[in-house]
Amino acid sequence: MSNQKNGARFEMTLKKILNNNGLFTLNLGYNETADLVVVDGKARLIECKVSHKPTWYRKNPSQYERLMSFVKKGKSVYIAIQFIIRHKATVKFYYLKNAPYPYKVNDGYSLEDFLKHCKEND
Repeated sequence: MSNQKNGARFEMTLKKILNNNGLFTLNLGYNETADLVVVDGKARLIECKVSHKPTWYRKNPSQYERLMSFVKKGKSVYIAIQFIIRHKATVKFYYLKNAPYPYKVNDGYSLEDFLKHCKEND
């Protein structure tokens, strides 16, 4: 599959996810995943599993390192991914204060609680 088709498919998947509220795992390719919770069209990154630097971060190493430092410190962030053809992407992310991380349903903290918390802190 060409990079153009990959980019279009990724963008369609992201748009589909952002139209729904809930918990999603987004496959970034190359065994990389991002677990997102979506509230009112805004996605919060709650966990990111990256085996190596994604190809579309290589031109923005400082952005990538900053994002990973947030994740490693156990902080939740907003993440908005703008996917561009040929695996170039810009990623904007913002610290979400007092967000539970990592998000676990079985710790007595339901998805509804998380959604409510996110709305209250916007």
